[in-house]
Amino acid sequence: MMLFVINMVCHAQGRTAVGQEETVSEFHVDTALVVRMRYVATAVGPAMIHFADSIAMLHGGKVTPVNYKSFQSTIRKCNQEKVQANEINDLVRCTIACPYDSLHSMITDLVQTAKKKGIFKKYKHQSYLDRGYWGDMVILNHGMVTSEIQIKSFYMAYANLDVNMVDFLGEDVCTKIKNETGLESGLSHHYYEIIRDATGKYSWEDKNKAIEENTKYLQCFWEDYEKGTRFY
Repeated sequence: MMLFVINMVCHAQGRTAVGQEETVSEFHVDTALVVRMRYVATAVGPAMIHFADSIAMLHGGKVTPVNYKSFQSTIRKCNQEKVQANEINDLVRCTIACPYDSLHSMITDLVQTAKKKGIFKKYKHQSYLDRGYWGDMVILNHGMVTSEIQIKSFYMAYANLDVNMVDFLGEDVCTKIKNETGLESGLSHHYYEIIRDATGKYSWEDKNKAIEENTKYLQCFWEDYEKGTRFY
């Protein structure tokens, strides 16, 4: 009787019953859903950018163009996280960069305004400095798809973003940061691409070297951003 009850529980939980061989269900990405969700994301992008711009302009911020996650990147993230495309937060995203002293007011304004509009989903702070990924983000709910607005200081953006930095931050800001640090922009993004590569292009030795170099690079910007700080 006890064995029967155990097997019934296992069946209800999708686990292998006692006496049966262990089976591992293989995860499959629904590629048709990826195509649909990416199509929906393109419709959400303009609204997200309009919202980001409306807040950024009040705090001396600058907004990157909208970024849509590619088909291959979506597939990769689905496989890595064992989720389907409708569970991914950043199919459509942008970044706001602002002066360090404006980070708290910027994020507070983003969150509170999103709540008033009924589109707020969550706020996240992440610090993965070894991987070149850190900062704050506000996730918005647009119904079928969510969008992600990342918020970084000018210095964080300079180190982390893969954009034409002069066009984005302006020549004066870029010159100031380069003169202070003696470093080129965007190297953290370069290292991050090596560290997260899943194609086998880079060896573990390459990845460990990238982590080491990235950490040294980011240490030059740590005075601008305290590890673990939450701004909301």
